[in-house]
Parts: sequence; C-alpha cells; structure tokens
Amino acid sequence: MKKIEFKDEWDELCPIYFRYVDTFKQVGTGVLINIFDNIYLVTASHVIDYLYSYKDADLLIPTINGFDSIAGIIYHSHLKENENRDDDKIDISFYKLSQEMVNVLDKYSIPLTEDKISFTDDYSVDNTVNMDELKNIIHPKEIPNMMKKLHENEDDLDSEKINELNEIICNTTITFAGFPNTKSKNRGSVYYGEIVYYRGRGLSKEEYVIHNYEKHINILAEFGKSEIMDKNFVSYNPPKPQGISGGGVYKIIETEKGFDRVLIGIGHTYKNKKHLFIGTNIKVCINMIYGILNQEKNNV
Repeated sequence: MKKIEFKDEWDELCPIYFRYVDTFKQVGTGVLINIFDNIYLVTASHVIDYLYSYKDADLLIPTINGFDSIAGIIYHSHLKENENRDDDKIDISFYKLSQEMVNVLDKYSIPLTEDKISFTDDYSVDNTVNMDELKNIIHPKEIPNMMKKLHENEDDLDSEKINELNEIICNTTITFAGFPNTKSKNRGSVYYGEIVYYRGRGLSKEEYVIHNYEKHINILAEFGKSEIMDKNFVSYNPPKPQGISGGGVYKIIETEKGFDRVLIGIGHTYKNKKHLFIGTNIKVCINMIYGILNQEKNNV
C-alpha cells in the first residue's frame, strides 16, 4: 500500500510583494522555471499590472539580501483600451530573470526543470471518472479520517481502498498552490509566508463548454468547502485564496519511486460562488518562451 506524500517543499513557488510609497504588501505568487538554463519567473498578468498602476511602483521577491526588486526582462500582456483583466482568460506574464537576480535568489527558491513540467494539451477529466466514485469505495465523510490514519501509519486500513483512493486522486484531482496573503505576516522587519495547497476536482470536457473555457488553453478545477488539503492530502480548514494568483497548478502522478507532482499550469482566477479555480496551461507560456528564444537565436 502506497500513500501520497511529499517530504520536500514546493520550492519553485515564491511570494511577490508590491511596494509603493508607504505601502508594502503581498499581491501574488510566482513560479520559477528553468528553460535551457534561463530562469523565468512566471505569474499572472494581473499581478504584474501592479507595476504599471502607479509611478515608481515596484515588485519584489525574497532573496538572500532580504527583498529585492525583480530584475530582468518583462514579457507582459498589457491590456488594450477598454479591456478588463477579468475578461482575460490567459492572464500569464513572466520575467526572464537577470543573472544578477538569479545569483541572489533565496536558497529555498529552486526553479523547476523541464522534466517536472507536463506538456499535455488537455487536462479535462472524463466525466465518467470523477470523485463521486469515492462513494462506491468509502463515504466521503470518512476520507479525512482515512487520510489522517494513513499519514500516522495506522494499521487498521483497507489497502485496497487506499490504492483506489490514490488512483482516483491521480486521475481526477488538480492542485492550485501559492502564498495566500492571509498567511503573510510580519514581525518587525521579518516577513513570513506559507504555501497553501488547494485540491480540486478536474472538470469534464462538457463542463469546460458550460463555463466557456477552452480545454486546450485553460485548466479548471472545482473546490468544495471540505476539499482543501495540505501538500500530503491531509484535510484542514483553508484560508481565503487571495494572493495565490500566479501560483502553480499541478497534477499528482505515480512513478516507480512513488508519487510526484508535475506543473501543468499557472493559476489566476477564483470564482467564489462557483467554487471554481481557473488557470492557464503552462504549455501556453512555454510556447511563448520557445518563440522568444528562437527569435533571439535568429537575430544573433
């Protein structure tokens, strides 16, 4: 019997702070990725918008020096006249970090390499395979207790049920992860943050159509009030998700060595009344980066 467990932190994630005059607050999350030895910080476009909203505004991330302004080339999706970011279904921007910025990254900031990134076109879930199947395995109210026992290594567990539970989690669940600003605290000049992992049910192709999103571009997950778990899928009471915009979207996969995560997208929108999280497929961003790299190569 295997259990889904991650002993390492998800170190590619970092909080993004906004500084303007006397204002200093966390406004989003970024994902560090390594593409051909270039380090990129990917986030939501509406997070980068803060940089252009006020004259002399600044965006910062934690470094070995404390907080430093994000340095590098910005590739930002600016809004056109009369456009609203709420209508932007892609909502991805990124920095190609300067070498000076890379050199001062915090020791806990470790970019993901391409082998940890998934390039699948479609993350919709077959509507015949969803979390409702758990009702045929175990009553949903028992799941948190089962996961708690599992991670406490108790022996009175049905291994067949656990294996089926793990399979369903891998096949149907999507995790949005980031730094909610409700968890961003400061004590004097020291700031603290905490990554939170929001687990949700992937939507079917039919549901993508209902919500008017493209399954080849966007990633949708439905989050019930009791469906928030930590990185090891142990249930707990969730904080509000404001501040995780620009964070990572993940699938859990099973490998020969156990369970692992792969980055599948960048999260940017939460629709509270529908309990819906929305992200954009990371492949959209990677294709942008490849296009830029090819252009730079041709201009040499």
